[in-house]
Formats: sequence, structure tokens, C-alpha cells
Amino acid sequence: MHGGLSPSLITLDDLRNHPKPIRNPFRGIVNDMLWADPDPAVFEWKTSARGSGFVFGTNVIDDVCARLDVELIIRAHQMCFDGYWVVSGKKLITIFSAPMYCNLYKNAGCVLKVDDELGIQMVAFVPESAKVEQVIEEKNRVWDFSFDNIE
Repeated sequence: MHGGLSPSLITLDDLRNHPKPIRNPFRGIVNDMLWADPDPAVFEWKTSARGSGFVFGTNVIDDVCARLDVELIIRAHQMCFDGYWVVSGKKLITIFSAPMYCNLYKNAGCVLKVDDELGIQMVAFVPESAKVEQVIEEKNRVWDFSFDNIE
């Protein structure tokens, strides 16, 4: 998903049954999922300061994963200095693929490789800096099979 979760998301059929084509609405489940953001400091749901969507806590992530029977939620939408951000016991990953965002930040970019067995590996694109090779080596091994395997 692009942004995050919605308090209106009860089952995956809530998305499957949404009228297509989907346009950017001003409210509702699709709007929420475009603009929502995780925040470990929030208990459940909070109105987003963005003016649309919600901010949600780690207990919401845990509940949604259990209710929808999914192991991992992958989203984008927020600049991450390391190119990615992992929360809630590796149940939600934010991937940000644009290094040196708008030429204003010295952030890394990242993509997620998924193999045939649904094993995942982060691949980071790190701006030129001291020890860049070491940083790339560490970022590319975050979820290597030898380190961790989501089952």
C-alpha cells in the first residue's frame, strides 16, 4: 500500500469490493490508506496532521496482521533516512526508494527483493559518503536468510 491502514479496513474484501477504477477520494478507506502513517507513540488511531488519513500505533498493526492473516505490511509514503523503517516486530516496513530526496537530504533509498519462497532482502542505495561500502553491506543484509526468515 502507499500510506498505511484505515480504521474502516475490516477484511481484504473491503478493498476487493471497492468500485474500480479507484480515484483519490476525500475520505474513506482508500483515502485513509493513501495518507495514513504509523507512529509507535500513538496507542490506536489519531487524526493525521497531514489533514487527511490517520496515524496508527503498533497495536493496530498487530491487530490488522492477525485479523487479515498477513505476516507483513509493506508501505511507502514517508522519507526514511536509511531508505527503510521497520516497526512492530517486523510486521510493517516502510520502503523509500528515492536516495538524496529532492537533492535536499542525504538519505538512502531502498528496494525490497522478494524471492520465490517469499524471503525478503533489503537493497539499499546509499549516497556517497565515508565507509559507504560498509553501510551498503550492512543494509543489504538486514533480512538475508542467514540473518532472519519470516515464516
